[in-house]
Amino acid sequence: MQCPIEVYTASPRLYQGIPEPHYPFHDRTVMVTSCGRLCLYRQKINLSTSLAGQAVGVKEVDQGIS
Repeated sequence: MQCPIEVYTASPRLYQGIPEPHYPFHDRTVMVTSCGRLCLYRQKINLSTSLAGQAVGVKEVDQGIS
């Protein structure tokens, strides 16, 4: 019946971060803005603020529709 701080030990491994994702079947890689949007073909597409600053792959499925 100990408190968590009494038994906690730091991990000996250093955090290396997440590697850049690889999108093998995409048409284009686009950076998500800080507000969670893609700016593509002068259109603003809302994704999620949790993806802010990340590169995402987009694929065109029809003429002008990604």
